[in-house]
Amino acid sequence: MVFITLFNGLFTFLYHFIFCSLSISDLLMMYFFTSFVIPTLNDKLISLSINAFSFPKLHFYHFQRRKRDGMTIVR
Repeated sequence: MVFITLFNGLFTFLYHFIFCSLSISDLLMMYFFTSFVIPTLNDKLISLSINAFSFPKLHFYHFQRRKRDGMTIVR
């Protein structure tokens, strides 16, 4: 969450630095970015981190092969 907030502040600063004059379309674009894009990215990052910490065996045993019942199973 802190990373997303810092990214949001950095984006706003760079946007003001490059485009000094604000218009209605600029405000709408910033509202859209902060309301929809950043929460979506935040949800994706949270779900990725939850998956990474919940299933650590997938990372270590994904490419190991083992035999069970005469068949080779790829985990």
